[in-house]
Amino acid sequence: MASMSSTDRAWVPTVATALVFWMLLVGAALMPEVCAAVDPTAAATACVSGARGTAAMTGGILVLAAASLGVALTYLLPMAARPLVQRLSMIAVAAIGSAALVMTVGASGFRLF
Repeated sequence: MASMSSTDRAWVPTVATALVFWMLLVGAALMPEVCAAVDPTAAATACVSGARGTAAMTGGILVLAAASLGVALTYLLPMAARPLVQRLSMIAVAAIGSAALVMTVGASGFRLF
């Protein structure tokens, strides 16, 4: 078996970041809901069963889509463009993943601001 060169491993950081965000989203979705103590004005509508699950699934799909697009573009574009595409895809995955975490936790009434 031949070893992978650095150009063959270009997708590893993007995929690893996406997997970390997926694990964080699953963890946030599975947290017990303590709705009465967070925001009483939003608790009535946000404390439905599975409110975080839907938000986590939507955010997870967006994270995987960004990572898949970044990996595909890394190999479709010329070699000179790869470093820029890798950086931009990592930034996109991190930004979308962070927004997805806020969206998931906020789905059950928790407010950051």
